[in-house]
Amino acid sequence: MQKKIDQKAKEETDLLSVYIGKNVEEVFIDFGQPFTDGLDKKGFRKVTFKSSKLGVKCIRAFSVGSDNQVIGFESSGCY
Repeated sequence: MQKKIDQKAKEETDLLSVYIGKNVEEVFIDFGQPFTDGLDKKGFRKVTFKSSKLGVKCIRAFSVGSDNQVIGFESSGCY
């Protein structure tokens, strides 16, 4: 079971890591309208997408630099 979870987590990381260094507009094209788009506590732009599959909430958040380039991401519940 853990091996399957690890595999799904790796697939999610591989999916989102392609956006690192790309313009955030590419994320909008692929994921649609964000749930939130604003500054986090540290003053960085954070764009968050939420969806639900089989009752499980999937949250993907992208950190965006001042040049609109994706510099990081977080993912929760996206399996």
